[in-house]
Amino acid sequence: MPHTQISKAREQKQRENERFTWRVLAAFGMAAALMSIPITVSRRVTQGAFSQDTESGLRVGVMASLIAAVVCAVICALILSRKKRPVLGEVIGCAAGIFGLSALCFAFLLCFRQDGLMPLYLMLPAIALLYLLYFIYPREFSLMSIIDACGALGFWIMNWSLQGNGYAMPSAGRVWPSATTPVMLVFAFAVLLSVLFVFALRARKGILWKLRILPPNARYGALIVNCGMLILGLAACFVFGWMGAWVSLIACIIYLFITAIYYTSTLM
Repeated sequence: MPHTQISKAREQKQRENERFTWRVLAAFGMAAALMSIPITVSRRVTQGAFSQDTESGLRVGVMASLIAAVVCAVICALILSRKKRPVLGEVIGCAAGIFGLSALCFAFLLCFRQDGLMPLYLMLPAIALLYLLYFIYPREFSLMSIIDACGALGFWIMNWSLQGNGYAMPSAGRVWPSATTPVMLVFAFAVLLSVLFVFALRARKGILWKLRILPPNARYGALIVNCGMLILGLAACFVFGWMGAWVSLIACIIYLFITAIYYTSTLM
């Protein structure tokens, strides 16, 4: 009897390892497939500017990717609801994720044009890494990583907008650029939603809308500190201009690295 239990435990462990290996291959395969988008677009950029044909191709890419993502998502939902071919459903679900991310990549390049090429080279592997962190690390660290990564992207957008409008500091005689105000308001609203989301999870012990998002024994210290950093970074953007946004971006990356080391030590 004990030998049978050991065999079953080994089989279950082997299945978990195979499932994790499949997720690793799927995550980085998706990132590698999506990397073809900025590479292809960068080759079509002539003299540092987008041509009209490139912009038209990006718009077609957004629409085609969205349609493909919706179709794959519907097929995946139908397959998983019947519970007959779960593996096929997961594969089609990955395809829906690839098309959805492709649409976001095309839209990102439409908004930021050639300035958005370099962030895409960094964001796509980061998305694959965040996907893996969700299965390895505690749920609160995974949530903090997502919020921190989105905050870093927001600070990059603020840096791009403020630097493009020449805003350094109020003391330098610069007036807050009106073109940056919508970007600032959207980012401030996103930060506010993140803070309210974290504190609502803490008040309801990880449950929102009848969904268990975090375990009951989750630790919210790192999440609260991350929210405070986003608020301070938002204030730094207004006070110090694009330099404050750049420093806040670096601070988000450093904080994520430090917390990753801490949570890795807790797993050992």
